[in-house]
Amino acid sequence: MAAAPVAPRKRLVSIKSYSIEHGYPSRRRSLVGDAKFETVKNKEAKETWILEQRKKTEDEELSEEESCQGCILHLETRTSKKKDFDFDIMVRINATKDRVLHIIKALRANSVHDINILIEEKISIKDPWFPRHISELDFCTHLMTKFEPDLDMDHPGFSDQVYRARRKQIAEIAFLYKYGESIPRVNYTEEEIRTWGVVYNNLKTFLPTHACKQYLDVFSILEKECGYRADNIPQLEDVSSFLKSKPFF
Repeated sequence: MAAAPVAPRKRLVSIKSYSIEHGYPSRRRSLVGDAKFETVKNKEAKETWILEQRKKTEDEELSEEESCQGCILHLETRTSKKKDFDFDIMVRINATKDRVLHIIKALRANSVHDINILIEEKISIKDPWFPRHISELDFCTHLMTKFEPDLDMDHPGFSDQVYRARRKQIAEIAFLYKYGESIPRVNYTEEEIRTWGVVYNNLKTFLPTHACKQYLDVFSILEKECGYRADNIPQLEDVSSFLKSKPFF
C-alpha cells in the first residue's frame, strides 16, 4: 500500500448546490446561503463516496483513515503481481504527517504487508487559494461583497424591488453557467435597451476627446461587426466568439 501524505486545508470535491438540482431549502436564493449549502453538499458527497468504496471493496480498513481524521482523495486497487500478496492498493490522503504515521502503524497491524510512501506533498495553510485558470472561477460562485443591494442600505437599488428581482434573475444565470458552455443569452426589456441607448449615446460624445486611437479603432470594429449600437445590447456569447476569432485576442 502506498500513501501520499499532505497537509490539511486542501480543496476536495466541488459540487454546485443549486436549488433546483439539489433541493435548496430556502425559497430565496442568496450568495451566503448558497455557500453554506455547498459546504453541506460537499461533505455529504465525500461521505457517500467512502461508503460506496467500502461496499465495493468490503474493506473495513478504510475506517483507519477516518479515525485518524484523514481524508481519502483517491483510491485504486488491483490484483497484486507479487507472490503471497492478494492486492496492491494506492491511496492518496489528506492528513498531517503525525496522522499519516498513525495510519501506517494501524494498517501494519491489520494484515497489510508492505507500505511505501510514493510522494509527499506539502501545502502551506497560510497561502490562500485563488483561481489559476479561468475554469476555476466555477468554484467562486459563493463569493459575495458587502455592496450587494440586499445588504447595503446605501445601494441605489436597495428599496427598488423591481431592480432587485431583475438583478437576482440575471445573477441566477451567472450561477448556473460553467466554463466551456455557451454563454446564455439574456432577453433585455425595452426599458433596459432605452437606458443602454441613453448611456451609449452620451459616452460616444466623449470618445473623440477622451479616448486613445487604439480604443477608437477597436470600438469602430465592434460597432461594424459585433452589434454595438444604441438600440442593441450586445450578447456576451457574440462578443466572446468575435474576440476569439480575431488574431489580436
